[in-house]
Amino acid sequence: MTAFDYIVNSVKDSFVGEEYPDVYILSGKNTFNWDSPKDSHKYDLLNSFFDEDHYKDNSGNECYTVSREYMEKLKSIEVTFDEKTEEYDTNTRRPYYQLRGKRISEEQALEFIRLTDSAFFDPRCPEEGQCFYRISMQSDLFTNFFSNGLVHPNGVVGMNGIMSKYPNIYELFVEFVSMSARFPFLDFIIGITWWDETPPEEFDKIFTPGYEAPAYFPNFTKNLDIGVWVHDSKVEFLSPDNAAKKYKEYEKLYGEADGKIYCDKRNGEPNLADFFEKCLKANGVDGEEIKKRLEKFQDNFMQFEK
Repeated sequence: MTAFDYIVNSVKDSFVGEEYPDVYILSGKNTFNWDSPKDSHKYDLLNSFFDEDHYKDNSGNECYTVSREYMEKLKSIEVTFDEKTEEYDTNTRRPYYQLRGKRISEEQALEFIRLTDSAFFDPRCPEEGQCFYRISMQSDLFTNFFSNGLVHPNGVVGMNGIMSKYPNIYELFVEFVSMSARFPFLDFIIGITWWDETPPEEFDKIFTPGYEAPAYFPNFTKNLDIGVWVHDSKVEFLSPDNAAKKYKEYEKLYGEADGKIYCDKRNGEPNLADFFEKCLKANGVDGEEIKKRLEKFQDNFMQFEK
């Protein structure tokens, strides 16, 4: 089915859709049971893709809208679910994951980073608001130098990290369908484990001063809960076995010889100040404002280096 069909079908018990030349409108009496986590997730799903500033019509129906342009994007994305993946709702607080993808151009990397790194969320940026629902895997390259991102300035796609708290299939759907719609050039597989932040045997070590997580855990693919393969306007939710196979394939095809790039807090990239300036300019920032932000950037960089 298409991503658009999945969204509409998820809320069909409460809302009916109607298509107009420039907009699609879902309207109806909101019958969501707020004591039901599943209904709450469906409501979040609706708000993530349709206009959150919804309104009531003359009949008292709640109405949610989506532009035809974005509707067509959602209709162009195919979504598939392996058996039981639609039931994914983990009890793991912050699941550990590894992501590997096909390298992209430096121009595409700049586009991704400037639109997802929270350092660039600025009202003067015409595309502000294109960030993801739960930015669990955004680029945080410039915000505080404490997190890497799934896209690196040199075009490498991949990272090791942890998800936001207790993710479920609806949140994964929003995250990866949003990525596919906004950045169709991305091609990657993510394997999500049942481990809380790290393998159980490593947990005590992470509190040791100077601890550095390894780039690879030998038993990683044996401990997957779910996988998501994003490619060619498709978002495929994979069973643990299929996710393991696809992850191994992508690790072999696209994995970097030096795995530290997937763990390094600053992505191991040189000339970050130059790249930071390019992002600012691409977002429409210029003149004195660039100078002020670069100075702040350099101050944060020096503080981090110390």
